[in-house]
Amino acid sequence: MHPNHILQKLLSLELPVDDYAVFGSAIMHFRGLKDLGHDIDIIARKKAWKKACSITPPVVPESKKGLVVRPFGEELEIFSDWYPGEWNIDKLIDNAEIIHGIRVVGFEDVIKWKKLMGREKDLLHIKIMEEYLANSALLL
Repeated sequence: MHPNHILQKLLSLELPVDDYAVFGSAIMHFRGLKDLGHDIDIIARKKAWKKACSITPPVVPESKKGLVVRPFGEELEIFSDWYPGEWNIDKLIDNAEIIHGIRVVGFEDVIKWKKLMGREKDLLHIKIMEEYLANSALLL
């Protein structure tokens, strides 16, 4: 099991790994740039979405876009769609990196999303991620 309790809960759901991905700031946790925080967001499709919906009924999220399942309350939210902006969920999941057995949406898409969100914390996260990518490129 993963040492983080939220990720342990995610793994306990046994969602099909090919049909979901962690989205948002979690990529920073997987790269050692920040703590995971108090919640994670998941995008899901097909079998993973069906299984999530069998655990607890989906509801309409605050964004009014798609549906969300909250099997453990708000610390783990599984979305059928993503907001803001227009996103291809299949492409996001297919292109996600697999880190410690969990699909994680990559920096490029997370930065794009955080720019759309534009919150103060997002601007800080963008700076951290861009610095990380620049430093990683120097090592190549």
